Parts: sequence; structure tokens; C-alpha cells
Amino acid sequence: MQAVANGDEIAFRMLYDQHRDRIYSIARKLLDAPTEAKDALQEIFVRIWLHREKLRDVQQFSSYINTITRNHLLNLLRKQVNGKAMVAEMTIRSEAPENVNPMETRELREAIYGAVNQLPPQQKKVFELSRMEGLRLEEIAEHMQISRETVKKHLAQANFNLRTSLKANASVLFIIIFPHL
Repeated sequence: MQAVANGDEIAFRMLYDQHRDRIYSIARKLLDAPTEAKDALQEIFVRIWLHREKLRDVQQFSSYINTITRNHLLNLLRKQVNGKAMVAEMTIRSEAPENVNPMETRELREAIYGAVNQLPPQQKKVFELSRMEGLRLEEIAEHMQISRETVKKHLAQANFNLRTSLKANASVLFIIIFPHL
């Protein structure tokens, strides 16, 4: 770890090789998508490399990487849930579950569409391609002729803006998406 903290790329590669299979396995189980799990694995190790100077103070690397992995995957799952909740409401559910007032469902649907329509044009386009048409980041980047990172930024900002706009309807949204809980 000290060698990695000092910028030794060979030591970092050894660290990566030693832990990648376990981290990928965890990510694969939680994210349920091989591409997203690979991306998560890379993002976790990029974060470790970018903050490698912190390794000087780490006593137990396995605990350290477990914490980073847990936090990163929880953030990804939160983003998935937020995005999928809106998509599920807009695309899958055409009728309200029995335990939700139809008026609340209509109001929520209107709030979601209104919030999506208020997004800046690029964010709206990225959001619609991702969440409504199911395109992957790479496909969106190619379609819009922008970088994958730009797509990620637009999608993250769109999700943030939509969450902020829909905060008042969060409990109803949760009930609509998870009616059996």
C-alpha cells in the first residue's frame, strides 16, 4: 500500500489483480448488469488511485476497499432507483395500484412529466434516451455525438433536478413503484 501511495503503478496493478474478482462479484450481484458492474469496478479503483495518498494511513486495506465499494454501490443503486422509479411510473404503470388514490397517481404523473419537460434540452434528451428508451450510456453518446462522460454528467444532473422537483411527491412515488412493501 505504501508503494501505491507513492504512485507505483505496478504495485497498484497487483492490488487491483488481488481484489478485482471479489469487487466485481459483489457489484455484479447488486447491480445485476455485467457492464455496470465492470464500470463500477473501474470507478472504485480509479477513486483509490486518485486518492492513493490516503493509503499511507490505512491499516486494513480489505476494510478500506469494502467501505469504498459499499459506498460507491449504494450511490449507484440510489441513482438507479431514482431513475427507474420515474421511468416505471411513466412507462410501465398505466393504471394505479389498488392502494393508491387515482387522483394522486394522475397528479404524480403530471408532476413527473412537468419536471421532465422543465429540464434543459440536453438533460431532457439524455434522460429520455436513457430512462424511457433504455439506451446505454455509450449508445446515447454515439447517438448525440457527445462523450460518455458528458452523457453521465447530463444524466446525473437530470436525476438531481427531477428528484428536487419531485421531492414533494416522494412518498406517493414510493407507494406507486413499490406497492407491495
